[in-house]
Amino acid sequence: MAPATKLPGNVDRRLSPAAACVATLAACALLAGCGSAGKPAPTQAQFAAHANAICVAGLRSAARLKTPKSTGELLSFSEQTSSIVSKLAHELSGVQPPAGARARYNRFVESVAREAQLLEQAVAGLRARNAVRARQALEALSSNTGKEEAKALGITDCARTVSPG
Repeated sequence: MAPATKLPGNVDRRLSPAAACVATLAACALLAGCGSAGKPAPTQAQFAAHANAICVAGLRSAARLKTPKSTGELLSFSEQTSSIVSKLAHELSGVQPPAGARARYNRFVESVAREAQLLEQAVAGLRARNAVRARQALEALSSNTGKEEAKALGITDCARTVSPG
């Protein structure tokens, strides 16, 4: 069971799996590939091996985050997680997937960018002591499809989850 946390405004909230493991979602979203203009797209095996290696590193970073136990810690946790996801979204935007995976990969990249936006909204809500805004953003994270897209792309380590420490 997720730890209970008081959001600003004395709103009791159990951290959803998405909120407690937001960094995990970020790590699931981490991919990298090779290739640039003039070079052939990577094969599926190259793409998956590279992406999985990077996702494992992201999962380790996510595991180092401490589970928030108070509102003040929730803000810090959300800020750290937002930073991780924003960086991932930026890195993902330049990756060239194998030719047959482009549409699915684009959906995956879009889901990561959406996670980054939602985390930024949650952080802004927490900073403004707007519990409704923060809660809405955190709840919306649970409906993101990045994990399913990662599985479908064959990048299994990017679909794994990890709980913060």
